[in-house]
Amino acid sequence: MPRGRPKSFDVDDALDRAMRVFWRRGYAATSLDQLTRAMGIHRPSLYATFGDKRALFLAALDRYVERHGARCAAALDGTADAREAVRAFLGCLADQFSDAGLPCGCFIGGHLANAEALEPEVAERLAAAASATEGFLRARLERAEIDGELSAGEVGRRARYVASLPHALSAAARRGADRAELDDWIELALCAWPPGDDQV
Repeated sequence: MPRGRPKSFDVDDALDRAMRVFWRRGYAATSLDQLTRAMGIHRPSLYATFGDKRALFLAALDRYVERHGARCAAALDGTADAREAVRAFLGCLADQFSDAGLPCGCFIGGHLANAEALEPEVAERLAAAASATEGFLRARLERAEIDGELSAGEVGRRARYVASLPHALSAAARRGADRAELDDWIELALCAWPPGDDQV
């Protein structure tokens, strides 16, 4: 049986380019023509390799989580102190949101802000990715509770609070805040978690 023609483009690079288009423009506002131009391919190649627009977006979402989300989640494990772990997590996000080489703000948060314009499967996958972030936070704070840094019953409340901060940081970055401003915002947010006080 003859083999199909080999792909004449770098699939990983094309997916990265598609991710950035979706990130910058949003799912609903992105056309196939914009995607194929950015990816440097024609529609038949897009369909053959990635499927339709929805399938390409979901692959781009997975790439975003793998390349960017996982790195910031890993920052939670970089220090034994829970408050500093949260600071490192938020700092990683601020690095990303203010990186001039990346589209502004958060890929996930930017889409969820317009969830009513999304197809149900797309909205569900984005919500699941956001919930996973809160799950990472909850797991880290559960360790802090076991270590005596947090009082019993604080984990859920704090996890929800910290999980809300990336959306605010992303919105500030989209409004033009630079890294220094985002750092100020992080410090203000951490005032709700004074050093050595587990009774916030």
